[in-house]
Amino acid sequence: MRRVIVVDDLKENRYLLQKLLKGHNYTVETASNGIEALEIARKKPPDMIITDVLMPKMDGFQLCRELKRDETLKDIPVLFYSATYTDKESQKLALDSGAVEYILKPQEPDVFIKMINKIWDKYSKGEIKPTKKPLEEKVYMKMYNERLIQKLEKKMLDLEKSEKRIKYLYSVLGAIRNVNQLIIREKNRDVLLQKACDVLIGARGYNAAWLGFLKDEKTFAIVVGSPLKGDVSRFCAQVLRGDYPPCIERAFIQKVPFVIMERPRDCGGCLLKNTYRGRESVIIHIAHNDKFLGLLVLSLAPGISVKDEEEYLLREVANDIAFGLHNIELEEKDKLSEQKLQQSYKRLRKTMEDTIYTIGKIAETRDPYT
Repeated sequence: MRRVIVVDDLKENRYLLQKLLKGHNYTVETASNGIEALEIARKKPPDMIITDVLMPKMDGFQLCRELKRDETLKDIPVLFYSATYTDKESQKLALDSGAVEYILKPQEPDVFIKMINKIWDKYSKGEIKPTKKPLEEKVYMKMYNERLIQKLEKKMLDLEKSEKRIKYLYSVLGAIRNVNQLIIREKNRDVLLQKACDVLIGARGYNAAWLGFLKDEKTFAIVVGSPLKGDVSRFCAQVLRGDYPPCIERAFIQKVPFVIMERPRDCGGCLLKNTYRGRESVIIHIAHNDKFLGLLVLSLAPGISVKDEEEYLLREVANDIAFGLHNIELEEKDKLSEQKLQQSYKRLRKTMEDTIYTIGKIAETRDPYT
């Protein structure tokens, strides 16, 4: 039975490959880094080694180089299976170091096994010559260090992007807090909607925001926007007139409460089409207890895309605005009920006063002694 050493620093990866290979007539031993793999191989040379690249203590490149320097182990075919060093230069370094193949993660199990079996068949027939003269130390170190530096630069760039993303999401969280405060203190619907737009513009990354409050299923009673100048003001006036751009029509038709639009592809003849060219927009339903109250539309800054965590936060903003509108509606109904009650009380009081007066007059007429 063919014996394989699987080298990967992640336990779950080792387990999955071990299960897969054992199910196809391979005997498998595992190692978490290059040093462990070398120790296992020197005790009992395997028929094949499948290794990851990025590992602690000794990575895949160094492992492959050490194997090719060892007279006992140099003919063992080494396969790289990695999701980290996927660029052409890294693959070239692996092959120049003596690897017979560089397979990119992930692969479907049946595809992976076919690749392994094919490589094994070619090796068994002598069609693959795994032995290569090791690269000169200077050449190898130059190529190896270039790969490490490139990977480090990518990690630094990814970290910088992550930090920017976290900072950006914190600004959205700040918008949620500010909207919550608005809901508590603001009882005027127009002011609430306008200030909510202003708050969202204050969150870095949103170029424009507008909110529409519906008086029926497809007619807006209020449309406000921020910043209130130029195209945004004209856009609000256009929507208030009932002249809806494609995005609004789409939002009414679709049942999806969160829609991402790509300008200008989805915007037809919209007034904002050219102003916000190349930027994504999001349209969010404002709804409370399944009652459709309106729409929130945000235009994002260039290069900003909405991801899952931000979608969740924006849904929370929309829910908070809907809750605020619902409370204002309840307060308006309460005030209206109170006004009607007061009017009814006044009418009843007047009726009673008139009745008492009339009864008094009748009594005066009938009493001969008055």
